[in-house]
Amino acid sequence: MNNNASAFTWRRIHDSLDAYSSQSLASRLREALAPLRTGSIHASRLKQAKNAVQDLLQAELGPWYLESGLPLGNEVLGGYCWCHSFFNQNPPHRTMDVDEDIQLMLAALDGVYQASRRQLDAAAGDRALRDAAARVAEVAV
Repeated sequence: MNNNASAFTWRRIHDSLDAYSSQSLASRLREALAPLRTGSIHASRLKQAKNAVQDLLQAELGPWYLESGLPLGNEVLGGYCWCHSFFNQNPPHRTMDVDEDIQLMLAALDGVYQASRRQLDAAAGDRALRDAAARVAEVAV
């Protein structure tokens, strides 16, 4: 990746941070997961809901989420993983409460968002750090 492309990728990721709103995302997640609030929950309904959440995150969160290599589901980075969530019902995060799982997702996303913001703000004046951030984003995509 050349320096101009690196700077563009970094700038696009950095600029997208201002559009993030956890309150708006929470509302959209509640809408997407509303069907799970009633009736019995079968594996097929959970898979559909998980796909809907992943699609929503990709559509709503922008480059800081899509191009940073920090997606929801990486338990090491955000503390939330798909295999230990509402959607798979494996310990340690076993819950059948939609709102509780939304809070777990938002806490993980907010943590990753805040870390991204700090790192990208720190890199703003440092071309080497900015280029490194862009290379990490390129590899992640």
